[in-house]
Amino acid sequence: MKAFAAIHTCLNKSRYLLIVQNQLQQRCLSSQNSVQEERTNRNSGHKPLHIPVMLQETIDNLNMKQQSTFLDLTFGAGGHTEEILKRFPCSKVYALDRDERAIEIAEELSIKYNGRIIPITGKMSEVTFLLQKMGLHGNIFDGAIIDAGCSSMQFDDGHRGFSLSKSGPLDMRMDGNRLNDNITAADVVNNLPEGDLKNIIRDT
Repeated sequence: MKAFAAIHTCLNKSRYLLIVQNQLQQRCLSSQNSVQEERTNRNSGHKPLHIPVMLQETIDNLNMKQQSTFLDLTFGAGGHTEEILKRFPCSKVYALDRDERAIEIAEELSIKYNGRIIPITGKMSEVTFLLQKMGLHGNIFDGAIIDAGCSSMQFDDGHRGFSLSKSGPLDMRMDGNRLNDNITAADVVNNLPEGDLKNIIRDT
């Protein structure tokens, strides 16, 4: 709830779309939607990092203008942001993510789109503070989107610890190696008392 309260403080006329999806369902749908894309990219050897499930429906329901300032609170591989920039050539997107790989992608796409993507490293709950650090205050955004949960980038990399099909350390840190002092899932399950683990599973 802290994250949602932070979002409301920086939206212009409170126009935003929230997408919270069960990740297993998302991956199932994504695999169906990506068949044609995989065939198209096979010759180039390019495999999409992540394909948003309801991309067209999401952008259609944002009711954006040609010149809009937008906030993508879960940038990921940039699927929603890139579609916005393609459809609205005069728009710009502030792209927030806590994953260091996602920020690298945002920086690469910012070059491609002539600075119309402004990468921001951090969590959703920190968005107000991070924007203020950039000198941005008040209702500056025409819309925002949250596609919550893990992305295919995280599931497909066994070393991240989220994968159900690939071996790797029990890491599961959404920030990856960006914050080395963050505890891993292995730290939790191997060091917390059984009662604490029971409470975490019950209350989460």
